[in-house]
Parts: sequence; structure tokens; C-alpha cells
Amino acid sequence: CRVAARRTKATLLALPKAKTENESQMTKDALQMIKTAIHAVDPFVAVSNRMRIQDDGSNLDGSSKSQLAVEQQSGGAQLKYDLENYNTIKIFSFGKASAAMAMAAAKIISDAYPKHLEGVVVIKDGHATSKEIQTMNEEYNIVVRSASHPIPDERSVAAANEILQSAYDSDEKTLVIACISGGGSALFCSP
Repeated sequence: CRVAARRTKATLLALPKAKTENESQMTKDALQMIKTAIHAVDPFVAVSNRMRIQDDGSNLDGSSKSQLAVEQQSGGAQLKYDLENYNTIKIFSFGKASAAMAMAAAKIISDAYPKHLEGVVVIKDGHATSKEIQTMNEEYNIVVRSASHPIPDERSVAAANEILQSAYDSDEKTLVIACISGGGSALFCSP
């Protein structure tokens, strides 16, 4: 009987206490802050928040000219590129967030740029879904390569060489966009 009483008392002590209304609100607020913070650092969201297509309406015939605008810092200056000046846009992305960053950039650009889009993305093994890889290949003409992280391997060197060769083959009518995240030094390794 004594053992049963001890177990019952221990069970009661382990039960969570009822929260006050203020404690419940604080819990909701804390969870919302965590959700907002995670959303803010999502690589797809981060690129989408900094890159956009703008129409400046500057053509004499009344049509607008599409520009790729990239915000450098929160509230900072923007870099602007007139898309009509380019025949090709290449996206090179490497790092642990490379797939999401390249997907965001490709989606933004492809919606307004009817010309040739291509690129190379280097991901850490397993850091992109098969759907993401298929979308990048089929919809955006972006090749996805896997490499080792944190220790570079021969695939890291091969992927780096592929990106470097494509960059060297570019001309003044090619806009090159580089998306680099943590882990990039292992995934893009050119000794």
C-alpha cells in the first residue's frame, strides 16, 4: 500500500500544472517567434525577399523594361540588371542551402525572362529532394551535382571545375548569378 501511495504521489508531481492565461499567451508568443525566425532564415524565402523583377516603364513605345533587382542588405542599395541586355542567365549555387537558393532565383527569373536560363548547383549529399532536382533540370535547365561535406572529395573538384568552365565560357551577354551558403568551401573545391 505504501509503494502504491509513493507512485501516486510521484505521478501527481510529474503532471504539468494548469497554465494561467498569461502563461498560455507567453507560450503562444514564443512559438510564433520561433516560427517567424525559422521562416526568416529559410534560404528560399531569403533569396525571394532580396531578388525581384521590376518593370521600369522606360521604353519609348510605352512598354516596360524588365530589370532584375537584388537588394544588397535590408534597406540597402539595390543592384539592377536590365534583362534585355542578356542572352543567357547562368545560376551557380553551392553550399548546404544551394538547392533552395537556386530554386528561388530560377523561379523569379524564369517568370520574366523568356531567353536561355541554365546553371550548375552543387549540393551536399541528400540536401535536395528528387522533385527539386527534377524541377531544376527540366524547368530551369540547371544541373545538380552532389559532393561531400565537410571533407571535399573528387566530386567537389569536378563540380567546381564544371562551374568554372561554364563561367569562363560566358560572354558579355551572359549574366552570372552566384548563390553561396555555408559549406560552399567543401562543395566547391578547386585546389
